[in-house]
Amino acid sequence: MSRTLAREGVSTPSRSLFHLRASRPRSGVVVLTVTGELDSATVPQLRELLLPRLGTALRAVVVDLTGAGFVSATAFSLLIEAEILARRAGQSLRVVHTGRTQPRLLRLTKVDTVVRCYADLDEALIGLPSA
Repeated sequence: MSRTLAREGVSTPSRSLFHLRASRPRSGVVVLTVTGELDSATVPQLRELLLPRLGTALRAVVVDLTGAGFVSATAFSLLIEAEILARRAGQSLRVVHTGRTQPRLLRLTKVDTVVRCYADLDEALIGLPSA
Protein backbone atom coordinates (compact mmCIF):
# COMPACT_ATOMS: atom_id res chain seq x y z
CA MET A 1 0.00 0.00 0.00
CA SER A 2 1.51 3.31 -1.05
CA ARG A 3 1.00 6.33 1.21
CA THR A 4 2.18 9.84 0.55
CA LEU A 5 4.30 12.38 2.30
CA ALA A 6 3.00 15.86 1.72
CA ARG A 7 5.82 18.30 2.23
CA GLU A 8 5.32 21.91 1.23
CA GLY A 9 3.06 20.94 -1.63
CA VAL A 10 5.17 18.00 -2.84
CA SER A 11 3.98 14.39 -2.58
CA THR A 12 6.42 11.50 -2.60
CA PRO A 13 6.05 7.80 -1.70
CA SER A 14 6.56 6.84 1.93
CA ARG A 15 6.36 3.55 3.83
CA SER A 16 4.14 4.84 6.62
CA LEU A 17 1.22 7.24 6.86
CA PHE A 18 3.04 10.51 7.37
CA HIS A 19 2.38 14.16 6.66
CA LEU A 20 4.75 17.04 7.23
CA ARG A 21 3.66 20.64 6.73
CA ALA A 22 5.51 23.94 7.14
CA SER A 23 3.63 27.13 7.98
CA ARG A 24 4.50 30.65 9.13
CA PRO A 25 2.07 31.86 11.79
CA ARG A 26 4.02 35.11 12.06
CA SER A 27 7.11 36.75 10.65
CA GLY A 28 10.34 35.06 11.74
CA VAL A 29 8.64 31.88 12.96
CA VAL A 30 8.07 28.60 11.14
CA VAL A 31 5.97 25.71 12.44
CA LEU A 32 6.68 22.19 11.18
CA THR A 33 3.60 20.07 11.83
CA VAL A 34 4.01 16.30 11.95
CA THR A 35 1.10 13.91 11.46
CA GLY A 36 1.51 10.14 11.60
CA GLU A 37 4.44 8.02 12.70
CA LEU A 38 7.80 9.70 13.17
CA ASP A 39 10.06 6.67 12.86
CA SER A 40 13.32 5.70 11.16
CA ALA A 41 11.60 5.78 7.76
CA THR A 42 10.19 9.29 8.19
CA VAL A 43 12.74 11.10 10.40
CA PRO A 44 14.96 11.83 7.34
CA GLN A 45 12.10 13.84 5.81
CA LEU A 46 11.74 15.91 8.98
CA ARG A 47 15.53 16.36 9.03
CA GLU A 48 15.41 17.58 5.42
CA LEU A 49 12.82 20.21 6.30
CA LEU A 50 14.10 21.17 9.77
CA LEU A 51 17.88 21.50 9.58
CA PRO A 52 18.06 23.95 6.63
CA ARG A 53 15.89 26.39 8.62
CA LEU A 54 18.45 26.57 11.41
CA GLY A 55 21.06 29.27 11.02
CA THR A 56 18.74 31.41 8.90
CA ALA A 57 17.00 34.72 9.66
CA LEU A 58 14.17 32.87 11.43
CA ARG A 59 13.80 33.69 15.12
CA ALA A 60 12.19 30.36 15.99
CA VAL A 61 11.34 26.93 14.65
CA VAL A 62 8.48 25.04 16.28
CA VAL A 63 8.09 21.30 15.73
CA ASP A 64 4.47 20.37 16.41
CA LEU A 65 4.16 16.68 17.31
CA THR A 66 0.48 16.96 18.25
CA GLY A 67 -0.55 14.70 15.37
CA ALA A 68 2.30 12.22 15.75
CA GLY A 69 1.01 8.87 16.96
CA PHE A 70 4.51 7.49 17.44
CA VAL A 71 7.83 9.27 17.97
CA SER A 72 11.00 7.18 17.80
CA ALA A 73 14.31 7.57 19.59
CA THR A 74 15.75 8.61 16.21
CA ALA A 75 13.35 11.55 16.20
CA PHE A 76 14.41 12.51 19.72
CA SER A 77 18.05 12.47 18.59
CA LEU A 78 17.18 14.77 15.70
CA LEU A 79 15.43 17.19 18.07
CA ILE A 80 18.51 17.32 20.32
CA GLU A 81 20.78 17.90 17.31
CA ALA A 82 18.44 20.66 16.08
CA GLU A 83 18.38 22.31 19.52
CA ILE A 84 22.18 22.46 19.57
CA LEU A 85 22.26 24.00 16.08
CA ALA A 86 19.49 26.46 16.95
CA ARG A 87 21.32 27.64 20.08
CA ARG A 88 24.52 28.17 18.10
CA ALA A 89 22.55 30.28 15.61
CA GLY A 90 20.77 32.28 18.30
CA GLN A 91 17.40 30.76 17.42
CA SER A 92 14.71 29.15 19.52
CA LEU A 93 13.63 25.56 18.87
CA ARG A 94 10.37 24.58 20.52
CA VAL A 95 8.55 21.24 20.51
CA VAL A 96 4.80 20.81 20.98
CA HIS A 97 3.65 17.47 22.39
CA THR A 98 0.33 16.12 23.58
CA GLY A 99 -1.20 13.07 25.12
CA ARG A 100 0.25 10.93 27.86
CA THR A 101 2.87 9.00 25.89
CA GLN A 102 4.93 11.78 24.33
CA PRO A 103 5.48 13.84 27.50
CA ARG A 104 6.39 10.67 29.39
CA LEU A 105 8.89 9.60 26.71
CA LEU A 106 10.35 13.10 26.57
CA ARG A 107 10.90 12.95 30.35
CA LEU A 108 12.23 9.36 30.37
CA THR A 109 14.75 10.11 27.63
CA LYS A 110 15.53 13.49 29.24
CA VAL A 111 14.91 15.24 25.92
CA ASP A 112 12.74 17.72 27.83
CA THR A 113 15.87 18.84 29.75
CA VAL A 114 17.54 19.89 26.47
CA VAL A 115 14.66 20.95 24.21
CA ARG A 116 11.95 23.42 25.21
CA CYS A 117 8.67 21.46 25.24
CA TYR A 118 5.13 22.86 25.31
CA ALA A 119 1.67 21.33 25.74
CA ASP A 120 0.11 23.19 22.80
CA LEU A 121 1.02 25.40 19.86
CA ASP A 122 -0.38 28.59 21.38
CA GLU A 123 1.82 28.12 24.44
CA ALA A 124 4.88 27.47 22.25
CA LEU A 125 4.30 30.71 20.32
CA ILE A 126 3.99 32.90 23.44
CA GLY A 127 6.83 35.34 23.77
CA LEU A 128 8.31 34.73 20.33
CA PRO A 129 9.21 38.05 18.72
CA SER A 130 8.54 38.72 15.06
CA ALA A 131 11.52 39.29 12.80
